[in-house]
Amino acid sequence: MARPATSGPTVIRVVDTSGSVSFAGWTYRVGNPYKGASVTVAIVNRSVEISYQGAVVKTHPIRHDRSKEFGAFSTPNGRPRNKSQRAAS
Repeated sequence: MARPATSGPTVIRVVDTSGSVSFAGWTYRVGNPYKGASVTVAIVNRSVEISYQGAVVKTHPIRHDRSKEFGAFSTPNGRPRNKSQRAAS
C-alpha cells in the first residue's frame, strides 16, 4: 500500500517506456504500470522518493552524484521532449 508523500524539494518527471525516470544523471526504476505517467521525484533524508498522485510508489537510496541535484531541481518540470513541445510552452 502506498503512503502519502513526504515533504522535500520536488521535480516532475515522465516515466519512460522502460518504467524508469531520470534524475540528476541517474535512472531510477518506478515500474511498468506508470509508463508515460508524470510522477514527482523528491529527495527526503538519504533517499529518492517517487510519488504518483500524492502517494509514494517507490523509494530508492540516493545513487546519483549529489552535485548534480542543483541542475535537476533547476528544471522542475523537466525538459521538453521534442520541438513541438518546446513551441507549445
